[in-house]
Amino acid sequence: MADALLSWGLENSAFVHDGIDLFARSDRAARGLRTRRPLQAKEVLLRIPGHMSVQSHLSLMPDSPLSEFWRRRCAAPVSNVLRLTLTLIHELHVQKSESRWWPYLSFLQSSVEVDLPIWWPESDLQGLKGTALWLSAKPREVSEVFEEVAKPVMAQEVSLWPPQVQQLPLFLQALSWVMSRGFCGALSFDLQGAVIPELSVWDAASSGSSCSSASPTITGPFLLPLFDLINHSSWPEERCVELEMEGEDFVVRASKEVAADSELFKSYGDHSDAELLRTYGFVEQGRNPNNVLLATHQELLDACRAMEGQCTERLERLGTEAVYAIPATGVLPAELLTVVQVLLMSPSDYGEFHSSELQILGKKFHIRGSAHGQKVTVCTGALAGSMCQLRLAWALCFCKLCLIGANIYTYLHPETKT
Repeated sequence: MADALLSWGLENSAFVHDGIDLFARSDRAARGLRTRRPLQAKEVLLRIPGHMSVQSHLSLMPDSPLSEFWRRRCAAPVSNVLRLTLTLIHELHVQKSESRWWPYLSFLQSSVEVDLPIWWPESDLQGLKGTALWLSAKPREVSEVFEEVAKPVMAQEVSLWPPQVQQLPLFLQALSWVMSRGFCGALSFDLQGAVIPELSVWDAASSGSSCSSASPTITGPFLLPLFDLINHSSWPEERCVELEMEGEDFVVRASKEVAADSELFKSYGDHSDAELLRTYGFVEQGRNPNNVLLATHQELLDACRAMEGQCTERLERLGTEAVYAIPATGVLPAELLTVVQVLLMSPSDYGEFHSSELQILGKKFHIRGSAHGQKVTVCTGALAGSMCQLRLAWALCFCKLCLIGANIYTYLHPETKT
């Protein structure tokens, strides 16, 4: 399948540098791109014609009965994520070898295994409690989402999606490719915990568009064959490729000099291990610099109520975030400290703050040596203490997670109440 994919790319005018191996060994994944000889900065490694990409945006989809359905006959607005997912099902299981992307899709089907939490049974998902993937609300059942969101669209046109392809496993397979290999996806997840991305029409509805008029500001997600063979690194010093557009071509260049027999890495984004697991099905082998702790609205309330803070009324006036991200350095963000400070203020101090129209209090105010400052210290200490306890709980959960998939091979640092 690898040779067929490469041949298909070359037949479609793609360029592949002779100094790289597209299907080489990798220490991080099943395979990766590796150099056969030293590369110079700015050398072109891949040139991929735009027509090889699999698009979700209506203006970029090639004319076909499927695109005609999306533009004219679809009964309701459909998000780009769902549109691309259902397009993959049609191309792989209905068009089959007649699809223009057949070598690419058959390569994915035979060679790519993605162990995303959307595939996990209920018993395994229990191990994610207390993480960003299951923060306070139980993740919605994927079968429920399929029946309510995806299946009604497919049922509108059985010539495009016959009954035999309207199946949950095929939907999950296509969605896992969109999640793990899609570019410019702008995936959205419920802040209270979710393993499946939002499939609603937020991208269309936000611009007031209909089914025949997609959002002009959201062009993804889309799949880009060959480029999606490059693995991710969370460490900037390891990344060595950059993607640019030249006309209608996607051009991949070396961003710096690369030694022979080195794996090429790119960035999927500054994601924590929890997000990498949810969206891509893996976690990093070392300490991910993008890992964060999340302090929830309720944790702030609980910690401050212990100090007799006047919480509810002040939170309503202040306007707060649902979740606050605390970096791995442990330095509490000013926004979070401001909330704690305000919740613990005396009535006179709060009146002064409220009339000042300040949104964030300065560092000097946070660390001032006063009785109020001591309250803040106790409150944030209680918050940190509760997180430390949850970190220990997560370590126990990780022991179970190690049994779930062979690709979860290192310590997880979830982006929540670890």
